[in-house]
Order: sequence, then structure tokens, then C-alpha cells
Amino acid sequence: MSSRNRNIKKKAHAISKKVQRNWSVRKKLMVVYYFECIKNVRATAKRFDIEPKQVRDWRSKKQKLLNAAPYLLTLNPGRPALYPLLERRLVEWVNVLLEMDGSEDDLVFDYEALGEDLENANEESIEKLDDINGKEYEETEGNNN
Repeated sequence: MSSRNRNIKKKAHAISKKVQRNWSVRKKLMVVYYFECIKNVRATAKRFDIEPKQVRDWRSKKQKLLNAAPYLLTLNPGRPALYPLLERRLVEWVNVLLEMDGSEDDLVFDYEALGEDLENANEESIEKLDDINGKEYEETEGNNN
């Protein structure tokens, strides 16, 4: 083996480190608008240090991004509520309490009172609430499909 071959260091293949970043809707739209100006997916991806597939995906979802709030990180609304009726009533109850006094200190006291009321509730009313929420959940599932 010649001295020249011994002195050449073997190049180790660089392993790219995956970095997971969260892009808000506003930033995704900024990337899409940049792409629309230069009309080059690879150049856009290189400029923002992202994969070209992300640019293509965001471009195809442009209308959904325009309709979403600019601070959102995902367009997926998530899992539907298990008890939507209960959650709506809880939100209404909190809003009524805040309108009455506007103080969050009373909210903590009333929350404890609500907890006592729930402990004292009989099983029939809980079963009735489960039936109502179950039907409402099935209805929302039917609308999503």
C-alpha cells in the first residue's frame, strides 16, 4: 500500500440529525407564498431547511391553512369529546359564574360545591347523562363520516 493511500482518511458518512420543529399556520403560509413567488419546490425547501414534501403538502392544503387560525400548529381538530353535553354545560356554568361576579376566587369555591353535588347525585341521573351523551356522541360520529 502506498503512503498516499495510508494518509487519506476514510470519510465517515454523515448521518443527518433529525430535528422536529413545529410550524404555525402563519409560517406554513409564509413558505407557500415564497414558493408561489419563485415556483421552485427544492429552492424553497432549501431556503427554509425543510423537506420538499412539506412544501408540496402545505401547498396542497393552502385553502385549509388560510381558513385556520394563524397560531395553530396542526389542522387536525383532535378526538371528539367523550361527553360533549357535559362539557358544554360545564362551560356555560363557568361563564355564568364569571359573569355574576367576575372573580375566579368564587369559581374555586363553587367548583368544590359542584364536586359535592356530583358526589351526592344518584346513579340514575348519571346513567341518564351517559345515555344522553352516548346518543349525542353517536350523532356527531355519524356527521363526521
